[in-house]
Amino acid sequence: MKKTLLFFFLFSCISNISAQEMSITPNPSSIEEDNLNLENGFIELYNDPLMKNESTQETQYKWIKVVESAPTEWEFSVVDINQSYFPEIDTTPVPLTFSPNQEVTFRVSVIPNGAAGCGTVRMDFSLWGDTEDEIIYSAYYEYKVNNPGECFSSTNETILKEANIYPNPTNDFFTIKTDAPFTKIRIIDTSGKLVKVFSRNDLYDISELEEALYFVEIFNDYEKIGVEKIICH
Repeated sequence: MKKTLLFFFLFSCISNISAQEMSITPNPSSIEEDNLNLENGFIELYNDPLMKNESTQETQYKWIKVVESAPTEWEFSVVDINQSYFPEIDTTPVPLTFSPNQEVTFRVSVIPNGAAGCGTVRMDFSLWGDTEDEIIYSAYYEYKVNNPGECFSSTNETILKEANIYPNPTNDFFTIKTDAPFTKIRIIDTSGKLVKVFSRNDLYDISELEEALYFVEIFNDYEKIGVEKIICH
């Protein structure tokens, strides 16, 4: 009887967790402009992926904007289901209330303020009312402005060639051997969906991932410095 009750308790917890899931597609989402006249007045570039409440019930979310890398001149603003926010607003002051399976664009735009370059913004989402702000989803917004080569310079290409992922294929853990400094990695599936994020460590656990090909994106404190493939089997 105790085992039966435990099973239903675990099933209920799993169901509740599933009900809280959301998605943003594509993830990461990217925008690139190569021929802008940055000296010609106000310029704002819009990045508009689709946000979906995967739950079958009404759900409220909170977002936090994190600028991972960008020129110091750049400013980023958010437009969510409620309203648009000035660049200095880094978290939503009111909940995002979604109906079951509701979809809406979730915009993060960049104002370059005359500066070329590349940058990445991470949008972290938690459930509204969660006092610990446990992150349930992260979406990445990538920008490249009049600067197609600098994000992946010849130096970064050398770093990428020196990165060695092993074992590959793997069904549980892998490690990265490289002399290049890096601070984190993220795992992307072939559809572009973010499935895992890790801080730099000795071992990375992907045992729960489905059998498939994935991309391992390698970052330092400022930018993405390389991409490798790994097969989970």
